[in-house]
Amino acid sequence: MQDDILDATKTAQELGKSNSDLRNQKLTAISVDGIEQAQKEVNVLASKIMDSLKQSLPEALPLNSYIEELLKRQK
Repeated sequence: MQDDILDATKTAQELGKSNSDLRNQKLTAISVDGIEQAQKEVNVLASKIMDSLKQSLPEALPLNSYIEELLKRQK
């Protein structure tokens, strides 16, 4: 979903890749729910994943940092 959001909000030049999903009219989180809802859903899912990791797999906590970086990415 984060990739769909970036495709919808950034230019191909900014991303360093083509926005083929938009050009090919592929079904994406954005085309179904819109950008705002997709962004909310990404944040909710990421929070649930990070909470689950904290509770059930403490040794995997470094993955939370990785998830946070994915949420911040711009490319």
